[in-house]
Amino acid sequence: MADINIFKSSAYLLYKNPILFVLPSIGSIISIIFEAFYLVGLHNNNNNNNNQNYFPFSDIFILFLFFISFAIAYFQLILISRKIIPKRDFENKNYYNIIIFELLVIYSFYALTLADIGGYETDMRGKLVTASAKTGHFSIYISKISIQNDSLFVNIISFGIPLVLLLSIISLFFNAWMVQYILLIAADETRNIRSSILGPYQSLKNIVILTVHEMDNDTKKNIALLFILSTLISIIGFVFTDIAVIPVADGLSLYILQFAILNIIGAIYLPFFLVCLFLMFMSRPFHIDDNNILP
Repeated sequence: MADINIFKSSAYLLYKNPILFVLPSIGSIISIIFEAFYLVGLHNNNNNNNNQNYFPFSDIFILFLFFISFAIAYFQLILISRKIIPKRDFENKNYYNIIIFELLVIYSFYALTLADIGGYETDMRGKLVTASAKTGHFSIYISKISIQNDSLFVNIISFGIPLVLLLSIISLFFNAWMVQYILLIAADETRNIRSSILGPYQSLKNIVILTVHEMDNDTKKNIALLFILSTLISIIGFVFTDIAVIPVADGLSLYILQFAILNIIGAIYLPFFLVCLFLMFMSRPFHIDDNNILP
């Protein structure tokens, strides 16, 4: 892998295959629509002073959104792998049911971790918002920290730095785990991995072994650079999620606008992030040419 620049190769692959941006874009559109729908229900319930059940069928709503996000993540990984991994490594079509189930296990851990962090982030943001009139779940949910309040600067830094680093580590770890699993399945030419537990365990073990024992200097450098880039994206995510950076007076409009911008950034960065991980963890050389184009 030392003879190629992974980041340039990833950018070129995406340039030649713009279809790899389609699924993240669809996911962003769905996320924005569902968030707007959720806010309408939350706002109506807040006006009715019913905070015990702030949104009808909220559990079903969240579960449905989870499976949509997993489906998008699954097909995105398959699309990218089809461009990088030889097609002959996926000849056994019956293998896809194992891939779906095992990826669902990994993705579930990832989603639960993000949900816990998101709940903590919302609570901390609500505590730092200084507007005294903001009461109720709806007001706390859409609240943003004003950057004009200098007294909150230290609190924002102390709250934001650990959160940004944690999100970067979690994102890199779980996405690397899923990518390593896809590569493990492709490399299993004898089709010996049949257990619903062995696949995720072995791919996690491969990451640990690679990190501790077998990582060369080029791979270390690439992972460090990717982590720095992911941290910058996490900083942008933190700013647009928690801080009022756009001069919009209405709190609801500000929330929706910054949420939409954040989703657009995610739809652009995610394909690049995943392609970089695939190229880093591949055991064989990969060379970009004009034939690496999805039909």
